[in-house]
Amino acid sequence: MKIISVLSSILIITLFLAFGFSSCKKSSNDSTSSATSYSKIVFLGSTNLSLARYIGAGAAAGNKMLFAGGSDGTPAVFDTVDIYNVTTGIWTTSRLSKARCEFTSVASGNKVFFGGGIDYNSQKFLNTVDIYDVNSGIWTTSQLSLGRTNLAAASAGNLVLFAGGADTTHRDIVDIYNLNTGLWTTSHLSAPRNYLAGVSNGNKIFFAGGELGPSNYSDAVDIYDITTGQWLLSHLSIKRFGLAAAAAGSKVLFAGGAYKDSIRSTVDIYDVNTNLWSISYLSQAREDMSAVSIGNLILFAGGDNGISISDVIDIYNVNTGKWSIAKLSSPRELMFAAACGNKIVFGGGLNGPNWTDVTSTVDVFQAE
Repeated sequence: MKIISVLSSILIITLFLAFGFSSCKKSSNDSTSSATSYSKIVFLGSTNLSLARYIGAGAAAGNKMLFAGGSDGTPAVFDTVDIYNVTTGIWTTSRLSKARCEFTSVASGNKVFFGGGIDYNSQKFLNTVDIYDVNSGIWTTSQLSLGRTNLAAASAGNLVLFAGGADTTHRDIVDIYNLNTGLWTTSHLSAPRNYLAGVSNGNKIFFAGGELGPSNYSDAVDIYDITTGQWLLSHLSIKRFGLAAAAAGSKVLFAGGAYKDSIRSTVDIYDVNTNLWSISYLSQAREDMSAVSIGNLILFAGGDNGISISDVIDIYNVNTGKWSIAKLSSPRELMFAAACGNKIVFGGGLNGPNWTDVTSTVDVFQAE
């Protein structure tokens, strides 16, 4: 298992050549309406990011997908943002205000947010939030209340939430940004944790699982109702961290992840209409997956199954409740992921046993 706690990341950076590299968890909440009904995804081909990297963040808004930051498996971190216009099929590049990795991303309306992270070179935890307006192409910046890494983000209505994470300790802080006022407020999770999953559906925002401390993991699901401003607490069927989450229709899925050295195939499914939980399973247990939804389909791609890196894409159809499988062009984990229109993109990632086995490959799929 490749997880290394961020609480020791500064020491790890100092001793990089002797002891290896710290990873992060990435979960996507780029969900789209399930009003459009698809039955499958079709592989359209592969291209490349402007440079090979992983443990960055991806999100989509309007007709653009953004894949930002990351590392190449050395102490180097990047500020590069590859932008894919799904209407024209053209790639361009831009820059974050600060180079970083192990951060999070979320889209709301015509804006894409990239928040938190770490700069391995300066050994600093960052509170920077880069905000990209897909209509104007203009970047602005803001700040979280606390710099931290391996946090989760999700948005609903006019609110964007950044939750949990860690700097020198695990954090329960939730930074809440109001798109209408441009103001920040703070709240708190039920317990401090990082490597958690964030996702939204309707008027609810979910933060699930995570690492509470060394060999101590959470099954908590903190649910924030944007209409009441109140938190509710629910629970996953099993404790785990590094799980992936995505939502479509009335369903919210929390898939895979790990508990200590045990990698899981469990998928906890929450129905926002009935407030009931059910359980399903991936085709194989794995962590470090990338999750995204498009129409009525939820995809969990790649990851590490404990023996090898996977090329599997497990696809859940919220209309039928059935699973199907597709394949990446090559096995990868810790990829960028985004969906826009009827296109799905999985980019970059780790494709070998060493932390420097990083790829620039971008797989493009179409939902049909």
